[in-house]
Amino acid sequence: MLNSFIAFEVFGGSWTILYQFIKHRGYFNEFIFYILLYYYFLGLLGLIMKKDLIMKLFFLSIFQSGILLFFVILGYDENIPIIISNTLANNADPLIHSFLLTVIVIGFATISLSLVYIMILAEKFKTHNVDIIEEELEK
Repeated sequence: MLNSFIAFEVFGGSWTILYQFIKHRGYFNEFIFYILLYYYFLGLLGLIMKKDLIMKLFFLSIFQSGILLFFVILGYDENIPIIISNTLANNADPLIHSFLLTVIVIGFATISLSLVYIMILAEKFKTHNVDIIEEELEK
């Protein structure tokens, strides 16, 4: 089940669902949708193609930005402002925003910790190249 979900995600099935969902809600902006796709696939392609650990980390942060933009688009509703002074019934749900702030902080901590590990690997193996590090570890 999980493998079919991952294949569905990688081959763009969820993007067509997101496209239809946003278009159905009436506030569709194709430019934002294409930026989301660009960040997502640029980060994914960079993670797959690059051999340098620093560049992989850079593309991981771009990939994370695409995922965050995905959730911002899902949580956006132009008819409900975040703050209304007298009415509590029509406020936007702040739970999504608090989750996104948590994801940003955890992503920053993960990238920072990964940089420390890359520094340790670079000090030990004198390179950032994944292939050279794997060859050294196999010896």
